[in-house]
Amino acid sequence: MTFSLFLLGWNLSPITLAFCLPLGIAAAWCFYFFRDPKRTILKGDHLVLSPCDGKVMEVEVVQENSPLKEEALRISVFLSIFDVHVQRAPMAGKVRGVEHQPGRFHLAFQEKAAEENERIDMLLETPQGSVLIKQIAGAVARRCVNTAKKDQLLARGERFGMIRFGSRVDLFLPPQAKPLVKRGDRVRAAVNAVAQFEDG
Repeated sequence: MTFSLFLLGWNLSPITLAFCLPLGIAAAWCFYFFRDPKRTILKGDHLVLSPCDGKVMEVEVVQENSPLKEEALRISVFLSIFDVHVQRAPMAGKVRGVEHQPGRFHLAFQEKAAEENERIDMLLETPQGSVLIKQIAGAVARRCVNTAKKDQLLARGERFGMIRFGSRVDLFLPPQAKPLVKRGDRVRAAVNAVAQFEDG
């Protein structure tokens, strides 16, 4: 309503309106996409927070070959273009490394995207063991951003990165972690727990 009154006040011509309206819609969409809402971080150090917003695609124990090179519980979350795309630390820990892996741009929900797509691997050392977070680009999302530095200490729920537009995040946890989500569940970063460690 306010925007319409603004346009009427300037008495823009139909041609100018036809040019400006799409630009205004695009600007509004970008503002919506890059939103970073404040979150109340779920309490409980034994709980593993979701690192992102989205829909759970897979929950399974796998052999992770790079960089962990060990068995791990993998929780994969797909982010649509309508989800908040800011990533947050699932657990408190020390960053052991952040490595960019160039690759292809398959659709993010495809299984081969996990290994072949452009991504950033962040290895986090926690009291429960090594935790790996993979920010995976998709067919539309072709850029991952990670601001964490080696040896940096991250708090639970602390922001560390973003993926532009549709994408996915794979979280690898020590196999003793007990999953709290299943395929098809919706999660929000820092608000929902995806796993827990029974020993606290």
